[in-house]
Amino acid sequence: MVCTETGDMKYKRILLLMLMAGLSLLMFTAASAQGSRRSTDKDYSFKAREIESGKMLELTELIADKPLILHVWAPDCPHCQRHMPYLSSLYKKLDLEQVNFVTYSVTGKTNDALSFLKKRNLEFPTVCLSNGSFSKDLKDGGWPNTLVIGLEGKLVGSCDINGPTYVDSMEDLVDKACEQYAEKRQTEQEQEEEKGSDGSNWFED
Repeated sequence: MVCTETGDMKYKRILLLMLMAGLSLLMFTAASAQGSRRSTDKDYSFKAREIESGKMLELTELIADKPLILHVWAPDCPHCQRHMPYLSSLYKKLDLEQVNFVTYSVTGKTNDALSFLKKRNLEFPTVCLSNGSFSKDLKDGGWPNTLVIGLEGKLVGSCDINGPTYVDSMEDLVDKACEQYAEKRQTEQEQEEEKGSDGSNWFED
């Protein structure tokens, strides 16, 4: 017996194929839009008091003349606890004349973060979710995660490696960010020199 496709069956099959194609296109468009948002429209702004000194810290000030290393973590996160020795190693190697460094505790209260750090003899400048205002995008990469934020508040890169290679990876990102600031200073200096030379001969005979 040979089965043949009726007109009604053929119509339903075509309709189903069109529906599947439309759904695939919709998913692709949504994914593309989300990917584009993540790469260009991230907002890493925050304003909060440092948990021990009480000093107000704000992204715009922290990136004004050098990049910011912002480590995202939580006191009750086992992975964050295991990661702390690597973060401590990085912190000890940083030249704080060239970069700013802050950690951001995304859960719990100020005392939770303070107790965690003191128990481990860690003296990182730290802000806490309960003690300021923070963009939601800061937590998009999960935690532990370390962001390097550079000129105009743009992300230079991030690192979530929980192992010995973390420090080397972070140093590469920091070097890249510092180079961007150095290039900016060089450009500004050249522009100032050009302005000075434009009027240098006005009063000469």
